[in-house]
Amino acid sequence: MTIAFEAIREDFGAVVTGADLRQELAPECFRQIYDGLIRHGLLIFRDQGLEPNQEIAFARRFNRIRIYIGNDKTKMKGHPEINLLGNATDENGEPIAFQNKVGIEWHTDGTGFSHPPVSTVLYCVAAPSKGGETLFASGKRAWDELPEDRKQQFAPLKVRYSYEGLFKKLTSASDASKTDLTEDERVRTPDVVHPLVRTHSVTGHKALWFTEAEMACVEGLTSDESQALGKEIVGHISKPDYVYAHAWKPGDLLIWDNRQMHHSTTPYTYESEVRLMHRISGEGDETPY
Repeated sequence: MTIAFEAIREDFGAVVTGADLRQELAPECFRQIYDGLIRHGLLIFRDQGLEPNQEIAFARRFNRIRIYIGNDKTKMKGHPEINLLGNATDENGEPIAFQNKVGIEWHTDGTGFSHPPVSTVLYCVAAPSKGGETLFASGKRAWDELPEDRKQQFAPLKVRYSYEGLFKKLTSASDASKTDLTEDERVRTPDVVHPLVRTHSVTGHKALWFTEAEMACVEGLTSDESQALGKEIVGHISKPDYVYAHAWKPGDLLIWDNRQMHHSTTPYTYESEVRLMHRISGEGDETPY
């Protein structure tokens, strides 16, 4: 198996060839892919006809898998590691997946957890002919290109994140029947505080690392000040020339390094077609610093 990486941009992203994810990856092949993930931030595998157990096995090579608290109806039956995303329904017309109708919503996965995921895996089962893209941008580039005065202002800042708040916002904007966590779920997901500027534990590079929708506040700032700063940060991260839009095809598998990448949904414009994605996210072994 000869693995190669074809860069899609200068700042991040590569298409991987020579890897059949239906097969267990030999240690040297996995090391090439892991090194490529760190180097490129986002990896794209085309034409992967995967079964759920194969998706899970691949994702588990990068970090422990997190089984998310919340709507069990949108977890795959028999495989709770996989969250179903999109507008797919069952034979009775009942939704089986979580459809985010918010539109553009930039974030990095896991800011509301004490040990965020190293990576997230997203696999396409069905895609509309138009729409449903996922947007990606580099927090490393966003940091590198900040004016020096902003770097000095941002470097010491800490952000308080609320998973409960994010859960309520997203489920309220979808067709989910459950929009509030139970008391036990709230106890298991307390607010956490993380740095706005994260240091990559492998490369040492710094990156803006932020989720506006999950932010409760920036420590030491008022609510209004926090909201204004959040909008400035997102506006910088998502400058048009920073963004790659991935148009999905069935069999695409994408994995990204959450220590350096941001991503976003796009508006829900494909009501007459089916989109179904399998999402697997992890639990890292480090606290962001």
